[in-house]
Amino acid sequence: MAKSVFVAKDAATAKAYATDPDGPYVYYYRSAIHQAEDAAAGIELFKTRRDQPDDEVTLESICDKLIIHGTPESVADQLLAFQEDVGSFGTLLYAGKDWKDRELGRRSMILMAEQGHAARQCRDLAIRADSRRVVRTWPLAPIASPIRRRSTGRS
Repeated sequence: MAKSVFVAKDAATAKAYATDPDGPYVYYYRSAIHQAEDAAAGIELFKTRRDQPDDEVTLESICDKLIIHGTPESVADQLLAFQEDVGSFGTLLYAGKDWKDRELGRRSMILMAEQGHAARQCRDLAIRADSRRVVRTWPLAPIASPIRRRSTGRS
């Protein structure tokens, strides 16, 4: 199972960035659709049921189903609802998409990892998902700062 996640301080910013036709999230799924169409599995990969007609599988329907976006609290609620729908899924891995807007992308990861209530909900989600073993998924590792070159002593 895979979903894409984008978190912002406000819902309008999250929706605008996550659903922008020229943004990294829609680009990712547009590319995935083209790759799936060229593969043996075809568009079947994106169907929500086996008898779903191909013409119902659109970029918009795929993005609506597979991109979670919103405020930290909203995203946590959506992830919890997703878990209720599909059952425990063990590990929650946040992978960044290409950052069209570097600061929004970076802020999304920070909000996902650190925002009080939402981070606690997601931590609880990971714990409930696998209570028989310790699963360390939260908090996310801090965002690394850009690599700084060491001075070689030469000018």
